[in-house]
Amino acid sequence: MSPDNDTILQSERISARFNGKPVTKEGAHIDRLLVKNTEFHLHTDSKGVLNFKYIIEKFPKSEKSKPKKHFVLSARKVILNNVRYHQELDFRPFSKDGTPNTPPRHYDHGVNIKDMDFTHIKARVGGFYMEDGRITCRMEKFSCHEKSGLNINHIEFDGDVGPQGIIANNLIVQTDSSSMMLDAQLRYTSWNTMKYYCDSVNMYVNIKPGSIGNMATAAYWAPVLWGMDTRIEIEGTVTGPVADMHAENIIARFGKGSEVFFNGFITGLPHIDSTLIGGNVERLTTNYRDLCNVKHPLDRPVEPLKLIESLGQMDIAATFLGTYKDFDASCKLDCALGTLMVEGSLDM
Repeated sequence: MSPDNDTILQSERISARFNGKPVTKEGAHIDRLLVKNTEFHLHTDSKGVLNFKYIIEKFPKSEKSKPKKHFVLSARKVILNNVRYHQELDFRPFSKDGTPNTPPRHYDHGVNIKDMDFTHIKARVGGFYMEDGRITCRMEKFSCHEKSGLNINHIEFDGDVGPQGIIANNLIVQTDSSSMMLDAQLRYTSWNTMKYYCDSVNMYVNIKPGSIGNMATAAYWAPVLWGMDTRIEIEGTVTGPVADMHAENIIARFGKGSEVFFNGFITGLPHIDSTLIGGNVERLTTNYRDLCNVKHPLDRPVEPLKLIESLGQMDIAATFLGTYKDFDASCKLDCALGTLMVEGSLDM
């Protein structure tokens, strides 16, 4: 409990089992660590001060000139059973240099980063090994529920976490509407870089064949997509920071017979209204029926012109550049009526 009577950690049981000496010259070695019926509450005030800052300050700061001692912590098995993580981050009106911060946009749906509440967290970790700030482990299974309605039914991966990167190979993520198989990496210069995640953390994500995505899952983290409940089989590669993402060799399949192969980029996130989107659709095969079943945000289905139905199966090659409401595009369309070349602009 903090000096302000804020309960930081409350647990029914935290226990460790050892084989042999728990602490040796090499470090601490645990056979099995169990955390059960535990709640952790992270809170910051409007000045950005953490509720457990007073605990951190009790530990003496090491002298920079003094070499750090080699330290190892290992655990054969780590088990979390019914853990809750609640995060409350107050809005900071001003940044450290005194400039005003823009208040976060309110959404009726999705995960609220400043008020996240993950419950029923269950996890089993094997081969946990921490040495000099670097952690390797095998996440054998992980599941939880967030109060927004997001259910993470299963996660597993081979993990490597360090001060300059996070690697999750053989990553499987399953939610109520998606099942993704990935190899993922995050690269950064230091832990402090994570404060500027959108601009300064580079990611590499290889989406493996057989992955099934759904905008319904993505919408929990990007509420502007809420209502786009469309199942997509997807594979390809995504690289770069969130603010400048590039997609390479993406293949997406939806509906009864639609498929798209494209490369593209998105620059400007998280500011969706000014985000620049560029793409080269090398091949899009689709039909009227599949287009009708694609949903737009707010659960509004696409309503293509009845004329499109007479085009039959369509094969399209296209380019696109602009924002989602102001763009230029050109395409070549092969269909039942012949070949059509189109160039156009949209300004909403």
